[in-house]
Amino acid sequence: MSKKKTLRKITVSGNLPRPGQTGPRTIIINQPQRFGLDISAYINAVRGAENVDFTRRTKLYDLYSEIIMDPHLSSVMDKRRSHILSTPISFMRDGEPDEVVNEQLSSPWFYDLLCDAWDTIAWGFSLLQFRMDGKWLNYDLVPRKHVDPVRRLILRHQTDISGQSWDEFDELLALGKPDALGLLAKAAPFVIYKRGTFADWAQFSEIFGMPIREYTYDSADEEARHKLINDASMQGANAVYIHPSDSFLKLIESGNKTGSSDLYEGLKDACNSEISKLFLGNTLTTEASNKGTQALGTVHKEVEDTIAKSDKRYILNFLNYDMSDIFSDFGIDISGGRFEFVDSRDVDTSKQAIIVTQMRQLNLPIGDDYLYRTFGIDKPENYEELKKKMETAAKAESTPITVPTPAAITNQAQKSKSGLLSFFVHKKKDNSQKIDDLYRKHKCKHYEIVNAGSSFKFDFDALEASIRRIYDKDINPEKEIDEGLFNAIYDVFSKATDEGFGSFEAGDPEFDFYNALKNNNAVFSCFRAHRMQNDIAEQLLDDKGKLKPFKQFSNDVQPIADHHVKDWLETEYNTAVIRAHQAADWQQFQREKDILPNLKWMPTTSPDEDPVHREFWSMELTLPVDHPFWEKHYPGDRWNCKCSLQATDEEASSNPASIKEKSDPGLDNNPGISAEIFTKSHPFIADAPSGTKKVVEKFLKKL
Repeated sequence: MSKKKTLRKITVSGNLPRPGQTGPRTIIINQPQRFGLDISAYINAVRGAENVDFTRRTKLYDLYSEIIMDPHLSSVMDKRRSHILSTPISFMRDGEPDEVVNEQLSSPWFYDLLCDAWDTIAWGFSLLQFRMDGKWLNYDLVPRKHVDPVRRLILRHQTDISGQSWDEFDELLALGKPDALGLLAKAAPFVIYKRGTFADWAQFSEIFGMPIREYTYDSADEEARHKLINDASMQGANAVYIHPSDSFLKLIESGNKTGSSDLYEGLKDACNSEISKLFLGNTLTTEASNKGTQALGTVHKEVEDTIAKSDKRYILNFLNYDMSDIFSDFGIDISGGRFEFVDSRDVDTSKQAIIVTQMRQLNLPIGDDYLYRTFGIDKPENYEELKKKMETAAKAESTPITVPTPAAITNQAQKSKSGLLSFFVHKKKDNSQKIDDLYRKHKCKHYEIVNAGSSFKFDFDALEASIRRIYDKDINPEKEIDEGLFNAIYDVFSKATDEGFGSFEAGDPEFDFYNALKNNNAVFSCFRAHRMQNDIAEQLLDDKGKLKPFKQFSNDVQPIADHHVKDWLETEYNTAVIRAHQAADWQQFQREKDILPNLKWMPTTSPDEDPVHREFWSMELTLPVDHPFWEKHYPGDRWNCKCSLQATDEEASSNPASIKEKSDPGLDNNPGISAEIFTKSHPFIADAPSGTKKVVEKFLKKL
């Protein structure tokens, strides 16, 4: 920015001076010319602005002032501008914020400056004049219609073709390129077309939206004609035809009035769509569509985020380079520092949870402070005390429990050359009743309600083959996992995930989360198969400790296999479908939380209400999307739960501190955050025999 010849301020008023003004004004402004716009007016305005010798932007800027009154255009501009205004900016020097400079940045003038700086992208050009108001830096936006950016002139009247050089004025800063017309030049045709469409649509509705009244009279009866005219005028403003009875009236209407209406609406939507793509690079983050998908919506959101990053870079270049002389002229020292957008830690908690889960599966250490900071959770004051208690409890849980082997079986194991009983030297604790009670406890009719309408399918041939391999000692049920049985179980949970969450391929935005769900399915399927094959293997010997004939063994294991598959596995499948769908809902809640910031617990669709969850919807539990409550309490955290959440902009109205509900084992998480359909508290995992975890890890590494 070059030094100015004189110290003069640009003054602005209408034909009458404003309060406190004395002397001649630099600029005399006029109100913008509004309405009556059409494409020919737009074309003439652009041609005038692009005139090589004498650029005339008055008509173009009047047109801009008019089109930004369009609700859709205004909203997408506000949405894009909000990415700048909603992120704090700080001046950093030597890695530390400078309090003196940042005090200026926290004042109202700086917020207005960011608005006008971004508006340059829309309008094409801005000219600012800075000044000091007491201790605060401030500025004025020079009326754009009175600036010729090509010849660097200030025009007294908007219609002038000559004026004063802006180099005669002090502390001016020009933004944008001199010949730029801004994004509004591209948006204008679509606003004009849409406005014309609405006018035609309104006329169409007026003509065809109301019935037409018809009156007839005897052509010889003049008195009757006058009476009908008077009666018609008294009965409303819709169309009326009055004609002699010996003449005929024939109305020829549009062949498809519904189709005509759809045509107007389609053109309106097409114009809005083009405006959204111009400013945001997409449509799915501003408009509902029956053709959009969750993955496509995510892609569009990423495009919008890329544009937001570009805008932020533009703002930082403006502050760090264009504004440097202005700050210096007014005694604000910014040497040796930089303006930066402050990381607000507005992280996608669902993606962060996936990363944390995968790191833990790889046994990579993660700092507790990082987790508290990332997920916005306050660290307890007695953190060290709680940490020691948790470590003590974890050691106790990891201690193997050895159940004494019955003497008869031990003796037989010593005598048997086959070594079959070596499978059961550390016999597992039977928790079948515990699982039965867990799966049934919210239902009064066993599993009938759970399985009604289920699309569950299981490969029973794979089960038969596994039974044969166990009998033939092709696998050791205690120290190995039958791959065929694992695949049959894993396929069940994979189908449940695809049905509830959707199916994605590498490269899709949702693939990482989808893959994490599948990994969790694999882990649970391993423990599930290990438990099932050991339950089957327990039937190998008769009461005398001798190996049963295969036919007898096969018959004896059928009730166990049926119970595992038709009762337990199908219940798990239906639960997995529901929880996978809830995980997909959570991703949607995260994407929409800037518009719908809260979640409301909705009533169940099940005929058997859970008394604990009934309390939630009865109290209209409504909390912010990122409230810690949703990490541990979520629809589907109790077996056979069919509650749901609804995103809303209603105020949060509930106090979760009073809620003492405890989630069921295996469901004590939010699957949309942790990417886990079933957790390690499930009895198949928590009550697994000592050494099962190593068996699972070995099997998964082999896959």
